[in-house]
Amino acid sequence: MLAVCMDSSEMAFPGGSFDMVCISNSLHHMARLDDTLAEMMRVLRPGGHFLVREMYCDNQTEAQMTHVLMHEWWASIDTLRGVPHFSTFTREKILQVCEELGPEELITGDYSFPGSDSMDKGTLDHLNGAIDTYIARIEGLESNSELVERGEQLRERLYSAGFQGATSLVLLGRKPSSGI
Repeated sequence: MLAVCMDSSEMAFPGGSFDMVCISNSLHHMARLDDTLAEMMRVLRPGGHFLVREMYCDNQTEAQMTHVLMHEWWASIDTLRGVPHFSTFTREKILQVCEELGPEELITGDYSFPGSDSMDKGTLDHLNGAIDTYIARIEGLESNSELVERGEQLRERLYSAGFQGATSLVLLGRKPSSGI
C-alpha cells in the first residue's frame, strides 16, 4: 500500500502503475473532478480495478438527512474559507460519473451503518461540539450570520431527528484490458 500526498488531478505516477485505485468519501472534495477521474484511469493498469465509495444526498432516512444537511453546512463553511468542499451528489450522479469512465465491469452496492442508534447521546453531544467548532471558524467572515443560524437549526435537528451516517454508494469497476 502506498499513501502519497499530491494533486489528484495531476499525479506524478507513470501510466499503468497500479492494480487498484481507491477514492473514498472524496469526490465532493475534488475541484477538478473530471481531471481526477481521468488520472485515476491513467495510473490504473489495463484490467486493474477502481473502488469508489461516496455518500449521496438523496433517499436517506430523517436521521441520515441530518448527516447530509450537516455535511452541506460544513461544505459551505469550508468553501467560504477557501477549502475545496462541495455539495454531495445524488446516487444517480455518482453512478453516472463512474459509468462514464467506461469500465469493462461495474459492481455497485449501497452501504449504511446498520444498527446504529440515531439518538445516541454520546454521538449527538460530539456533533453538537462540532457545530460549535464550525461556528468558531466563521467568526468575522462575511455571511456568517446566515451560517450561524443554519448551525443552530442543525443543533436543534440533531436532538429531534437524531443522526445516522448517510448511506454511501460503493462501486467496484475494472478498467478495460485494452483501450482507455
